[in-house]
Amino acid sequence: MSHEECMLLLDQKKADLVALNPNEIFIGGRYHSLVPLMKESYDGGRKNYYSVALTHKGNLTHMRSLDDLKGTVACFPSVASMGGWVIPIANVRG
Repeated sequence: MSHEECMLLLDQKKADLVALNPNEIFIGGRYHSLVPLMKESYDGGRKNYYSVALTHKGNLTHMRSLDDLKGTVACFPSVASMGGWVIPIANVRG
């Protein structure tokens, strides 16, 4: 599934959120009215690879942590994507 297909699933209310690479956030906001829900954050001033979870404004307003993802439908565009799969899943699995 492509990033675009995941954004369309959000538009159709068949998914609740999508994790995208930073370069895809503009497309999500501009063409799909998506807004950032959460981002990765690190201490220590290290250089990092960032990803951002997006959803429609007003959707998932209860989200405060990754634990709040239970029961939501996420679309992951590619298992080869560092920002859209590898890093988010590694953080969820702990």
